[in-house]
Amino acid sequence: MTAAATTKKKATSKQAGKASLGKATPVVNKPAAAASATAPQASKTTIASASLNDQVTQLLEIAAGAPKQSFSSAKSASKLFELAVLARVLKRYALKHGQNSVSVKNVNSGILSLAGGPASADDKIYSFFEMKNSAGTLQHEAWVSVQVKTLSWSMSSVSPFPPAGMHEIDVAIFAAGSRGHPPHTALLAGFSCKHLKPQKASVREALGLRRETARLSSAQASSVPWLKSVVPARPASPMYLAASSAGVLSYRRPVDEVGVYMMWVTFP
Repeated sequence: MTAAATTKKKATSKQAGKASLGKATPVVNKPAAAASATAPQASKTTIASASLNDQVTQLLEIAAGAPKQSFSSAKSASKLFELAVLARVLKRYALKHGQNSVSVKNVNSGILSLAGGPASADDKIYSFFEMKNSAGTLQHEAWVSVQVKTLSWSMSSVSPFPPAGMHEIDVAIFAAGSRGHPPHTALLAGFSCKHLKPQKASVREALGLRRETARLSSAQASSVPWLKSVVPARPASPMYLAASSAGVLSYRRPVDEVGVYMMWVTFP
């Protein structure tokens, strides 16, 4: 291959990478042939490039119809993947309810303050997203890295509050007005995000979150019908395992029978 051809190939690959980040990949099953693809394992501490941080910021701006914004601090590729999942979910809601249905809150001079680890839904510290229906009624709020009080804790209410009484949800859709560490009943949809090769351990983690946020039941009308019509759980909150590898789709069955679903989001 000539030097010119090599340069052209690199440029084409770079452009394709940028395009895939903004591509509207539906939250639906993909062809089985794609399931063999894998994604590199991402560091949770190594800061990603400025260009990747900018690309994800732009995704959130588009999803929320917001002016130019920036993060309060640069993020790792792992955290940026979580935010890309958030942007995809917000865009899905906006497609159903209208262009102005999603808005970002608690943004200071265009600076987004998003939790980098286990946190509370504190609207004095962190930015979050409001989600209104086509009539302008506030329905949901979207947050990142909020810890939720578990189903098992609600059954025991032990005191003092135990370490295992809360679990972090990477991306969460909550009932409007949920603050602090919301109860599992306030969680309308949860996303466990993995920017890595699909692993069975990740499925076990999602199943654990499912067990601690709802009881298994017959099919119920979903808490988020714009995302999933029915869910076999009470509360009827779908739990997703979102990954940057198509290989995650090979785990779709049989865990969908308990309200755990696979989601492939191309990244970067």
